[in-house]
Amino acid sequence: MGTRDEVPKTAVIEKALEHAWNWFSLHAAHRMQSVNFFLVAVAFLSAGYVAAFQIPDHLLAAAVAALGAMMSAFFNRLELRIKELIHAGEDAMKPLQAELAQITGVPELQILERVESPKRSFTKYSVVISLIHWVSGIAFLLAVVYAFLSDP
Repeated sequence: MGTRDEVPKTAVIEKALEHAWNWFSLHAAHRMQSVNFFLVAVAFLSAGYVAAFQIPDHLLAAAVAALGAMMSAFFNRLELRIKELIHAGEDAMKPLQAELAQITGVPELQILERVESPKRSFTKYSVVISLIHWVSGIAFLLAVVYAFLSDP
């Protein structure tokens, strides 16, 4: 393979975009898998909490709820790291999209610039996912308190 000067600029941009897109796509998929796994785990822990009350074992219910609260915090931390990895891919794509838009004369190809600020509040993935984590974490903490207060 020749030097960079021998390779057409559009081919370099295409390869760079492909590389950045693959990075972004991998971590965006991880984000959605993480959210799905979190929702399944919340469902199972919620069912376990209810089942513990039916036994009745309020200490077990409190333990399950505490596990749910900890899991919510851990998933929130994981989301923060995934967000960093996704932004790294976006940061790599922004100048490449700008270059491509300039070469083609199509400014709409600066997709990341266009979607940087959502038109509606509370619609960014990171905001919605964090809200899900926080709400479930608080609900599980309240469930711990309820389990102790309702212990006969």
